[in-house]
Amino acid sequence: MEVDQAMLQQAEHCKSMVLRIYRWETPTLSLGHFQRDSDIPSDEAWSQIDRVTRKTGGGAIVHDHELTYSLVIPHVQNQHDSQPTEISQHASSTPSFGTKGPSELVYRAIHIGLVKGLQDLGLNAALAEECTCKIDGVPANQSFLCFERRSPVDIVVDGAKVVGSAQRRNQFGLLQHGSVLLRRSFHAPHLAGIQDFLDANARAELADSLDWGKWTCWLTKNLQTSLEKAFAGYWLFG
Repeated sequence: MEVDQAMLQQAEHCKSMVLRIYRWETPTLSLGHFQRDSDIPSDEAWSQIDRVTRKTGGGAIVHDHELTYSLVIPHVQNQHDSQPTEISQHASSTPSFGTKGPSELVYRAIHIGLVKGLQDLGLNAALAEECTCKIDGVPANQSFLCFERRSPVDIVVDGAKVVGSAQRRNQFGLLQHGSVLLRRSFHAPHLAGIQDFLDANARAELADSLDWGKWTCWLTKNLQTSLEKAFAGYWLFG
């Protein structure tokens, strides 16, 4: 994830969006930027897993049977440049990407495309359209794990969260991290992934094994499609 941070720091020199997709060599717990080691539950299972701290916020993520993506958008657009074409009808403004406008616009532009990709696999996918961060305007106690939380633009299948994202901005641009759960992890067996729902839908031809190449291609295609619908841009893949 230090590579992702370096990409953000170099965004001022880059006029292209940069998309990076990767997986982890060993199961790893990434803490959100504002989480601390003291937030980690005392269960023995958590002491047996490597850990890092992300530059983006949100809850902790178990990177195991999972794909991580990072997207850097340089702060080069102005207020009248390419705007997302598929965003919430309730949005009151359309700020340029890379500025400090409503984050939800960027999330929606990306996640709507991933929802369509999951629906094409026959899954009951949708945006969560709910938030567990506040109750009647008062901050609520947040679960330790990201996938036990909900924001309106998280992606759910049959009500279970399978895709979540978080952002970080600086004066040079915007970094968005996303996590796509593919299958249950030994370290968090209560969190189902995409393939677990494919099994339930008798899609055995796609769910027999965890084909990293296949799922990386699927994620790349759907991320690129959703972003191209949102705004025109040149691409660098790394």
